[in-house]
Amino acid sequence: MSNQNDDISRQGEFLTEYITLNTEIKNTIERQNQMYKDLQSSMDSDYKNDRKNIQINEKITDLTEHRNNIWDFLNQKYKDNTELRQKLFSRQCQLTKQKEEQENEMKYLKSKVNDMSVEANTTKRHFQEEKYQKQKYEYYSYLHQVSVISLVSVSIILGLGYANLINGVNSLLVSAIIIVGLMIYAVYYIYIVNLNRNNINWNKFFFPLPKTGSSCANLTDNYKSEEEREREEQLSIENAELLKMTKI
Repeated sequence: MSNQNDDISRQGEFLTEYITLNTEIKNTIERQNQMYKDLQSSMDSDYKNDRKNIQINEKITDLTEHRNNIWDFLNQKYKDNTELRQKLFSRQCQLTKQKEEQENEMKYLKSKVNDMSVEANTTKRHFQEEKYQKQKYEYYSYLHQVSVISLVSVSIILGLGYANLINGVNSLLVSAIIIVGLMIYAVYYIYIVNLNRNNINWNKFFFPLPKTGSSCANLTDNYKSEEEREREEQLSIENAELLKMTKI
């Protein structure tokens, strides 16, 4: 950037010098024309004016040389200015090419980040599903164990009643109570408990928000679910990674 500013300042200096030299050339031409007129007017004079004519001729020669020197200087400045413009144009083309390459690299990095984000989200989703299924299996395994214990207990009680070790009516009554209790517990355990269960995290539940106007409703205006917070955290991490990659 400093080289470009120096080139621009040099170009401004060339322009100023060009204007100054152009003015000097005009003044030199006017003085030369005036001397030619003076020489022409003195041609018909007597010998007294010969010395003046000689001086005028010398001045004309000096002015001609001075004008030639000015033209040479202008030609050199023109060449320098042309070379400077070519350098600036070449530099501009180079910067434009670098900008295009950086933009293409930025697009490629964004595409890679998006692919990595999709892959990470997919892996995370698979892990959550596997964890969800495992916790679900463990949950229903407990119900299965309770059911087995209950049915074994009923079988033992009925066997004792059948063997007349206990009263048959009492054995039937106790067995019926155990079976009904098991059915009620199974309905509660399977349907009621799982009514507000989260579809992603097995150990989390959804609860209805309080009605509008209540004291708790104002606290829930800015409430964000766990999924929204996780999504925001993931997005911030992706933006930070993208910023690091673009800086590199």
